[in-house]
Amino acid sequence: MSALRHTEPAFSRRSIVLWGREHVDLLGERERCLLAVWSGKAPPIYQSLCTYYTISDMSTSFHKRVIESVDTPMYVTDTEGTFVSVNPAFERLTGYAADELEGRKTSILKSGEMPETYYLRLWDVILYGESWKEEIINRRKDGSLYTVLQSISPIWDEEGRIEYFTAVQYDITREKELQDERNIFFNVSVDLFAIVDGEGVFTQLNEAWSKYLGHSTDDLSGTRISDLVHPEEREAFADILREPSEEKGVISIDARMAAGEKVGAKNTAEKSSSAVGGYRWVSWRIYYYEEKELFYLSGRDIQKRVEMEQKIRKMSVTDKLTGIYNRLQCDEKLESEVERAKRNERPPALIIFDIDHFKQVNDTYGHQRGDSVLVELTKIVQNRIREYDFFARWGGEEFLLLAPETEMEEARALAERLRKAVEQTPFEEVGRVTVSMGLAMFGGPGDDAESLLRRADEALYKAK
Repeated sequence: MSALRHTEPAFSRRSIVLWGREHVDLLGERERCLLAVWSGKAPPIYQSLCTYYTISDMSTSFHKRVIESVDTPMYVTDTEGTFVSVNPAFERLTGYAADELEGRKTSILKSGEMPETYYLRLWDVILYGESWKEEIINRRKDGSLYTVLQSISPIWDEEGRIEYFTAVQYDITREKELQDERNIFFNVSVDLFAIVDGEGVFTQLNEAWSKYLGHSTDDLSGTRISDLVHPEEREAFADILREPSEEKGVISIDARMAAGEKVGAKNTAEKSSSAVGGYRWVSWRIYYYEEKELFYLSGRDIQKRVEMEQKIRKMSVTDKLTGIYNRLQCDEKLESEVERAKRNERPPALIIFDIDHFKQVNDTYGHQRGDSVLVELTKIVQNRIREYDFFARWGGEEFLLLAPETEMEEARALAERLRKAVEQTPFEEVGRVTVSMGLAMFGGPGDDAESLLRRADEALYKAK
């Protein structure tokens, strides 16, 4: 390291020859041994000591070269904080040459960015004889700031008193800049960002959580992210966190997340409008960083998109006039219910019915009144079937009712109740309306949706 105060004299072979005995006698034992070795005339009495000192000097020289070659800034101060020595890496980092720091204190590096309490704590710790390791922002000779992780340790003399402090600094300026840039990006993004540990517990999240889900950082401190996931998607979400692997790359999953109160909401209705059923749909991209054992998550709020998709889906499978399912949905439901019946051997019943002489209603009272009859009939049926029964408009004045897990006698009783209910209800202007019904039961493993539908249609034809 670059010495600021040299205590050892520099000798040459020529200077030894020119010196008189009186000068040599003034030297200490160590210097006399070294002079003898350097001059090639070491008296026997000094042989062992000379060997010790020579090896000691060689070791000191070696360590000095090592320290000066290290690219890590290092310096030594006395107990008052005055520089004693610095290495070249410290000179490069600060812009100060070793001779410029002679007699100067470490306060020359103060940036004004650190509170005075920081320095008071630092000195309390190291003067007590303990080591110190914390980040600090310093100022270079040119006025620019830099950030280091600084480690300071005491050096003790032979009597157990602190004589010097040695410090090692790790320049983390760029790392801090990148962290600041990440934090800025983290919080200006409209997406949900979060970092969770290997247990799925939040370690960091951005402001978007408050904007879209109404959760603050304090709310989620110590919380597992999977606890916010809707029960129907929670298991799949938790599986991703239970079996982390960097090799899997980025994993995508859509899940509903529990939402707090809507930010800025003024009344109960507005608060509840922020999410359907207290949850919002979020499309997640998850990456596991194996080295740090952390999950990095980016989530985009897709609630409006999902609602729009659901609306479009509903429009595509719903009869516009009556509000019940249309024929397109009938085909899908029949297929799925038949497959389910094959698995659990609990047959569904299928009822097809239509309004008798409906053409006369339209011809006599007009299509608008005919539409009213269809709407009223729909309400009559809906009020008399089970929640899980499937009711749809098959086309025109024809309707389809699929009753899962229903035996023949139950199905007949249901059909009769519906027929009487329609017949006993007076329809505005039209008066009495009747319906004809066809019933078919699932015939077992060899049956399918097409044959079930055909048998119900044939039964309807016979009824009419």
